[in-house]
Amino acid sequence: MTECIQSRFAFEACGKREIVAQFDGGTISSDGGVLLLRQTEKRLNLLARLAECFLDGRDQAQVEHSIEEMLSQRVYGLALGYEDINDHEQLRNDPLFGVLAGKQQGIALAGKSTLNRFELGSGIPSRYKKITFWKESVDALLVKVYLECMASSENHCAGRFRLLPECVDELVRSQRRGLCIRLCPQQTATENHRRTDAPGN
Repeated sequence: MTECIQSRFAFEACGKREIVAQFDGGTISSDGGVLLLRQTEKRLNLLARLAECFLDGRDQAQVEHSIEEMLSQRVYGLALGYEDINDHEQLRNDPLFGVLAGKQQGIALAGKSTLNRFELGSGIPSRYKKITFWKESVDALLVKVYLECMASSENHCAGRFRLLPECVDELVRSQRRGLCIRLCPQQTATENHRRTDAPGN
């Protein structure tokens, strides 16, 4: 029987830097770059606000995984390319994912079955689904976050901008700082990008 006792592999050096592979790293993660995304999310406080758009009908005394934790787990998973919910059977024990979801060290995150029930919410209250979301609240939050980002941008034009989706033809006015948003798909590209000085235009 072959015994593999080698614990260190040396590779060709890069200048004065020695390049080796060792297997004594302990519990590690290969998704360290997501910490930058986490900093951005914390600045926007997006996931916490998005979690408030959900209705949790579970017995809170028996809840092991909160809405915000499951939402964080799934959103960061998608951002890292883990689209298949089955991936979370392993990711639930990843120490970095625990940090992202705000779990204490050593406590596993939600498994694939729990996340699947979480995702089955259709936005419509149902006696058979304990967790669902309010579509109107999610829509309002996305608009609010967009306005916040535009207001903090140095490139916004005097607080006025345009949203131009394909199938909407109406004028939406914001009470905040006199923002004017015109949704006009029938205009030409030149007209769509032309600034409008009068709020009524």
